[in-house]
Amino acid sequence: MRHTLVLLAAVSLLTASGDRIAARQARPASTTTTMDEVLAAMDDQHKGIQRYIETFDTTDDAGALALIQAHFDRDAKMVALRQRWLGDFRKVLGTKLAVRAMQIDRRLSLGYQLEMTTRIPLSH
Repeated sequence: MRHTLVLLAAVSLLTASGDRIAARQARPASTTTTMDEVLAAMDDQHKGIQRYIETFDTTDDAGALALIQAHFDRDAKMVALRQRWLGDFRKVLGTKLAVRAMQIDRRLSLGYQLEMTTRIPLSH
């Protein structure tokens, strides 16, 4: 959903600038697949966090390590997706507008991550 907002923001920027042809082309062909990947990553993260919260009192070293490794894996997946999106966006929007779309995405993502991670008890 977040990334749909970024696409809509990019399209809105183009529409506001009067570039309706570019606005129609702004949605990369890989968007559906990408959204499935994003939703899967977010779902996995949510499930992992919920499992950790529910078992926090009895979590051993392996459980704590699994939590942080899952964060690293999700971050790596999202970086790879963002790099692909940047290439797709640059083809249609140009570099500066593509960078702006990625900045908006990062801000939304960081807000979501802050909300999610504040629910996680710190390991001790």
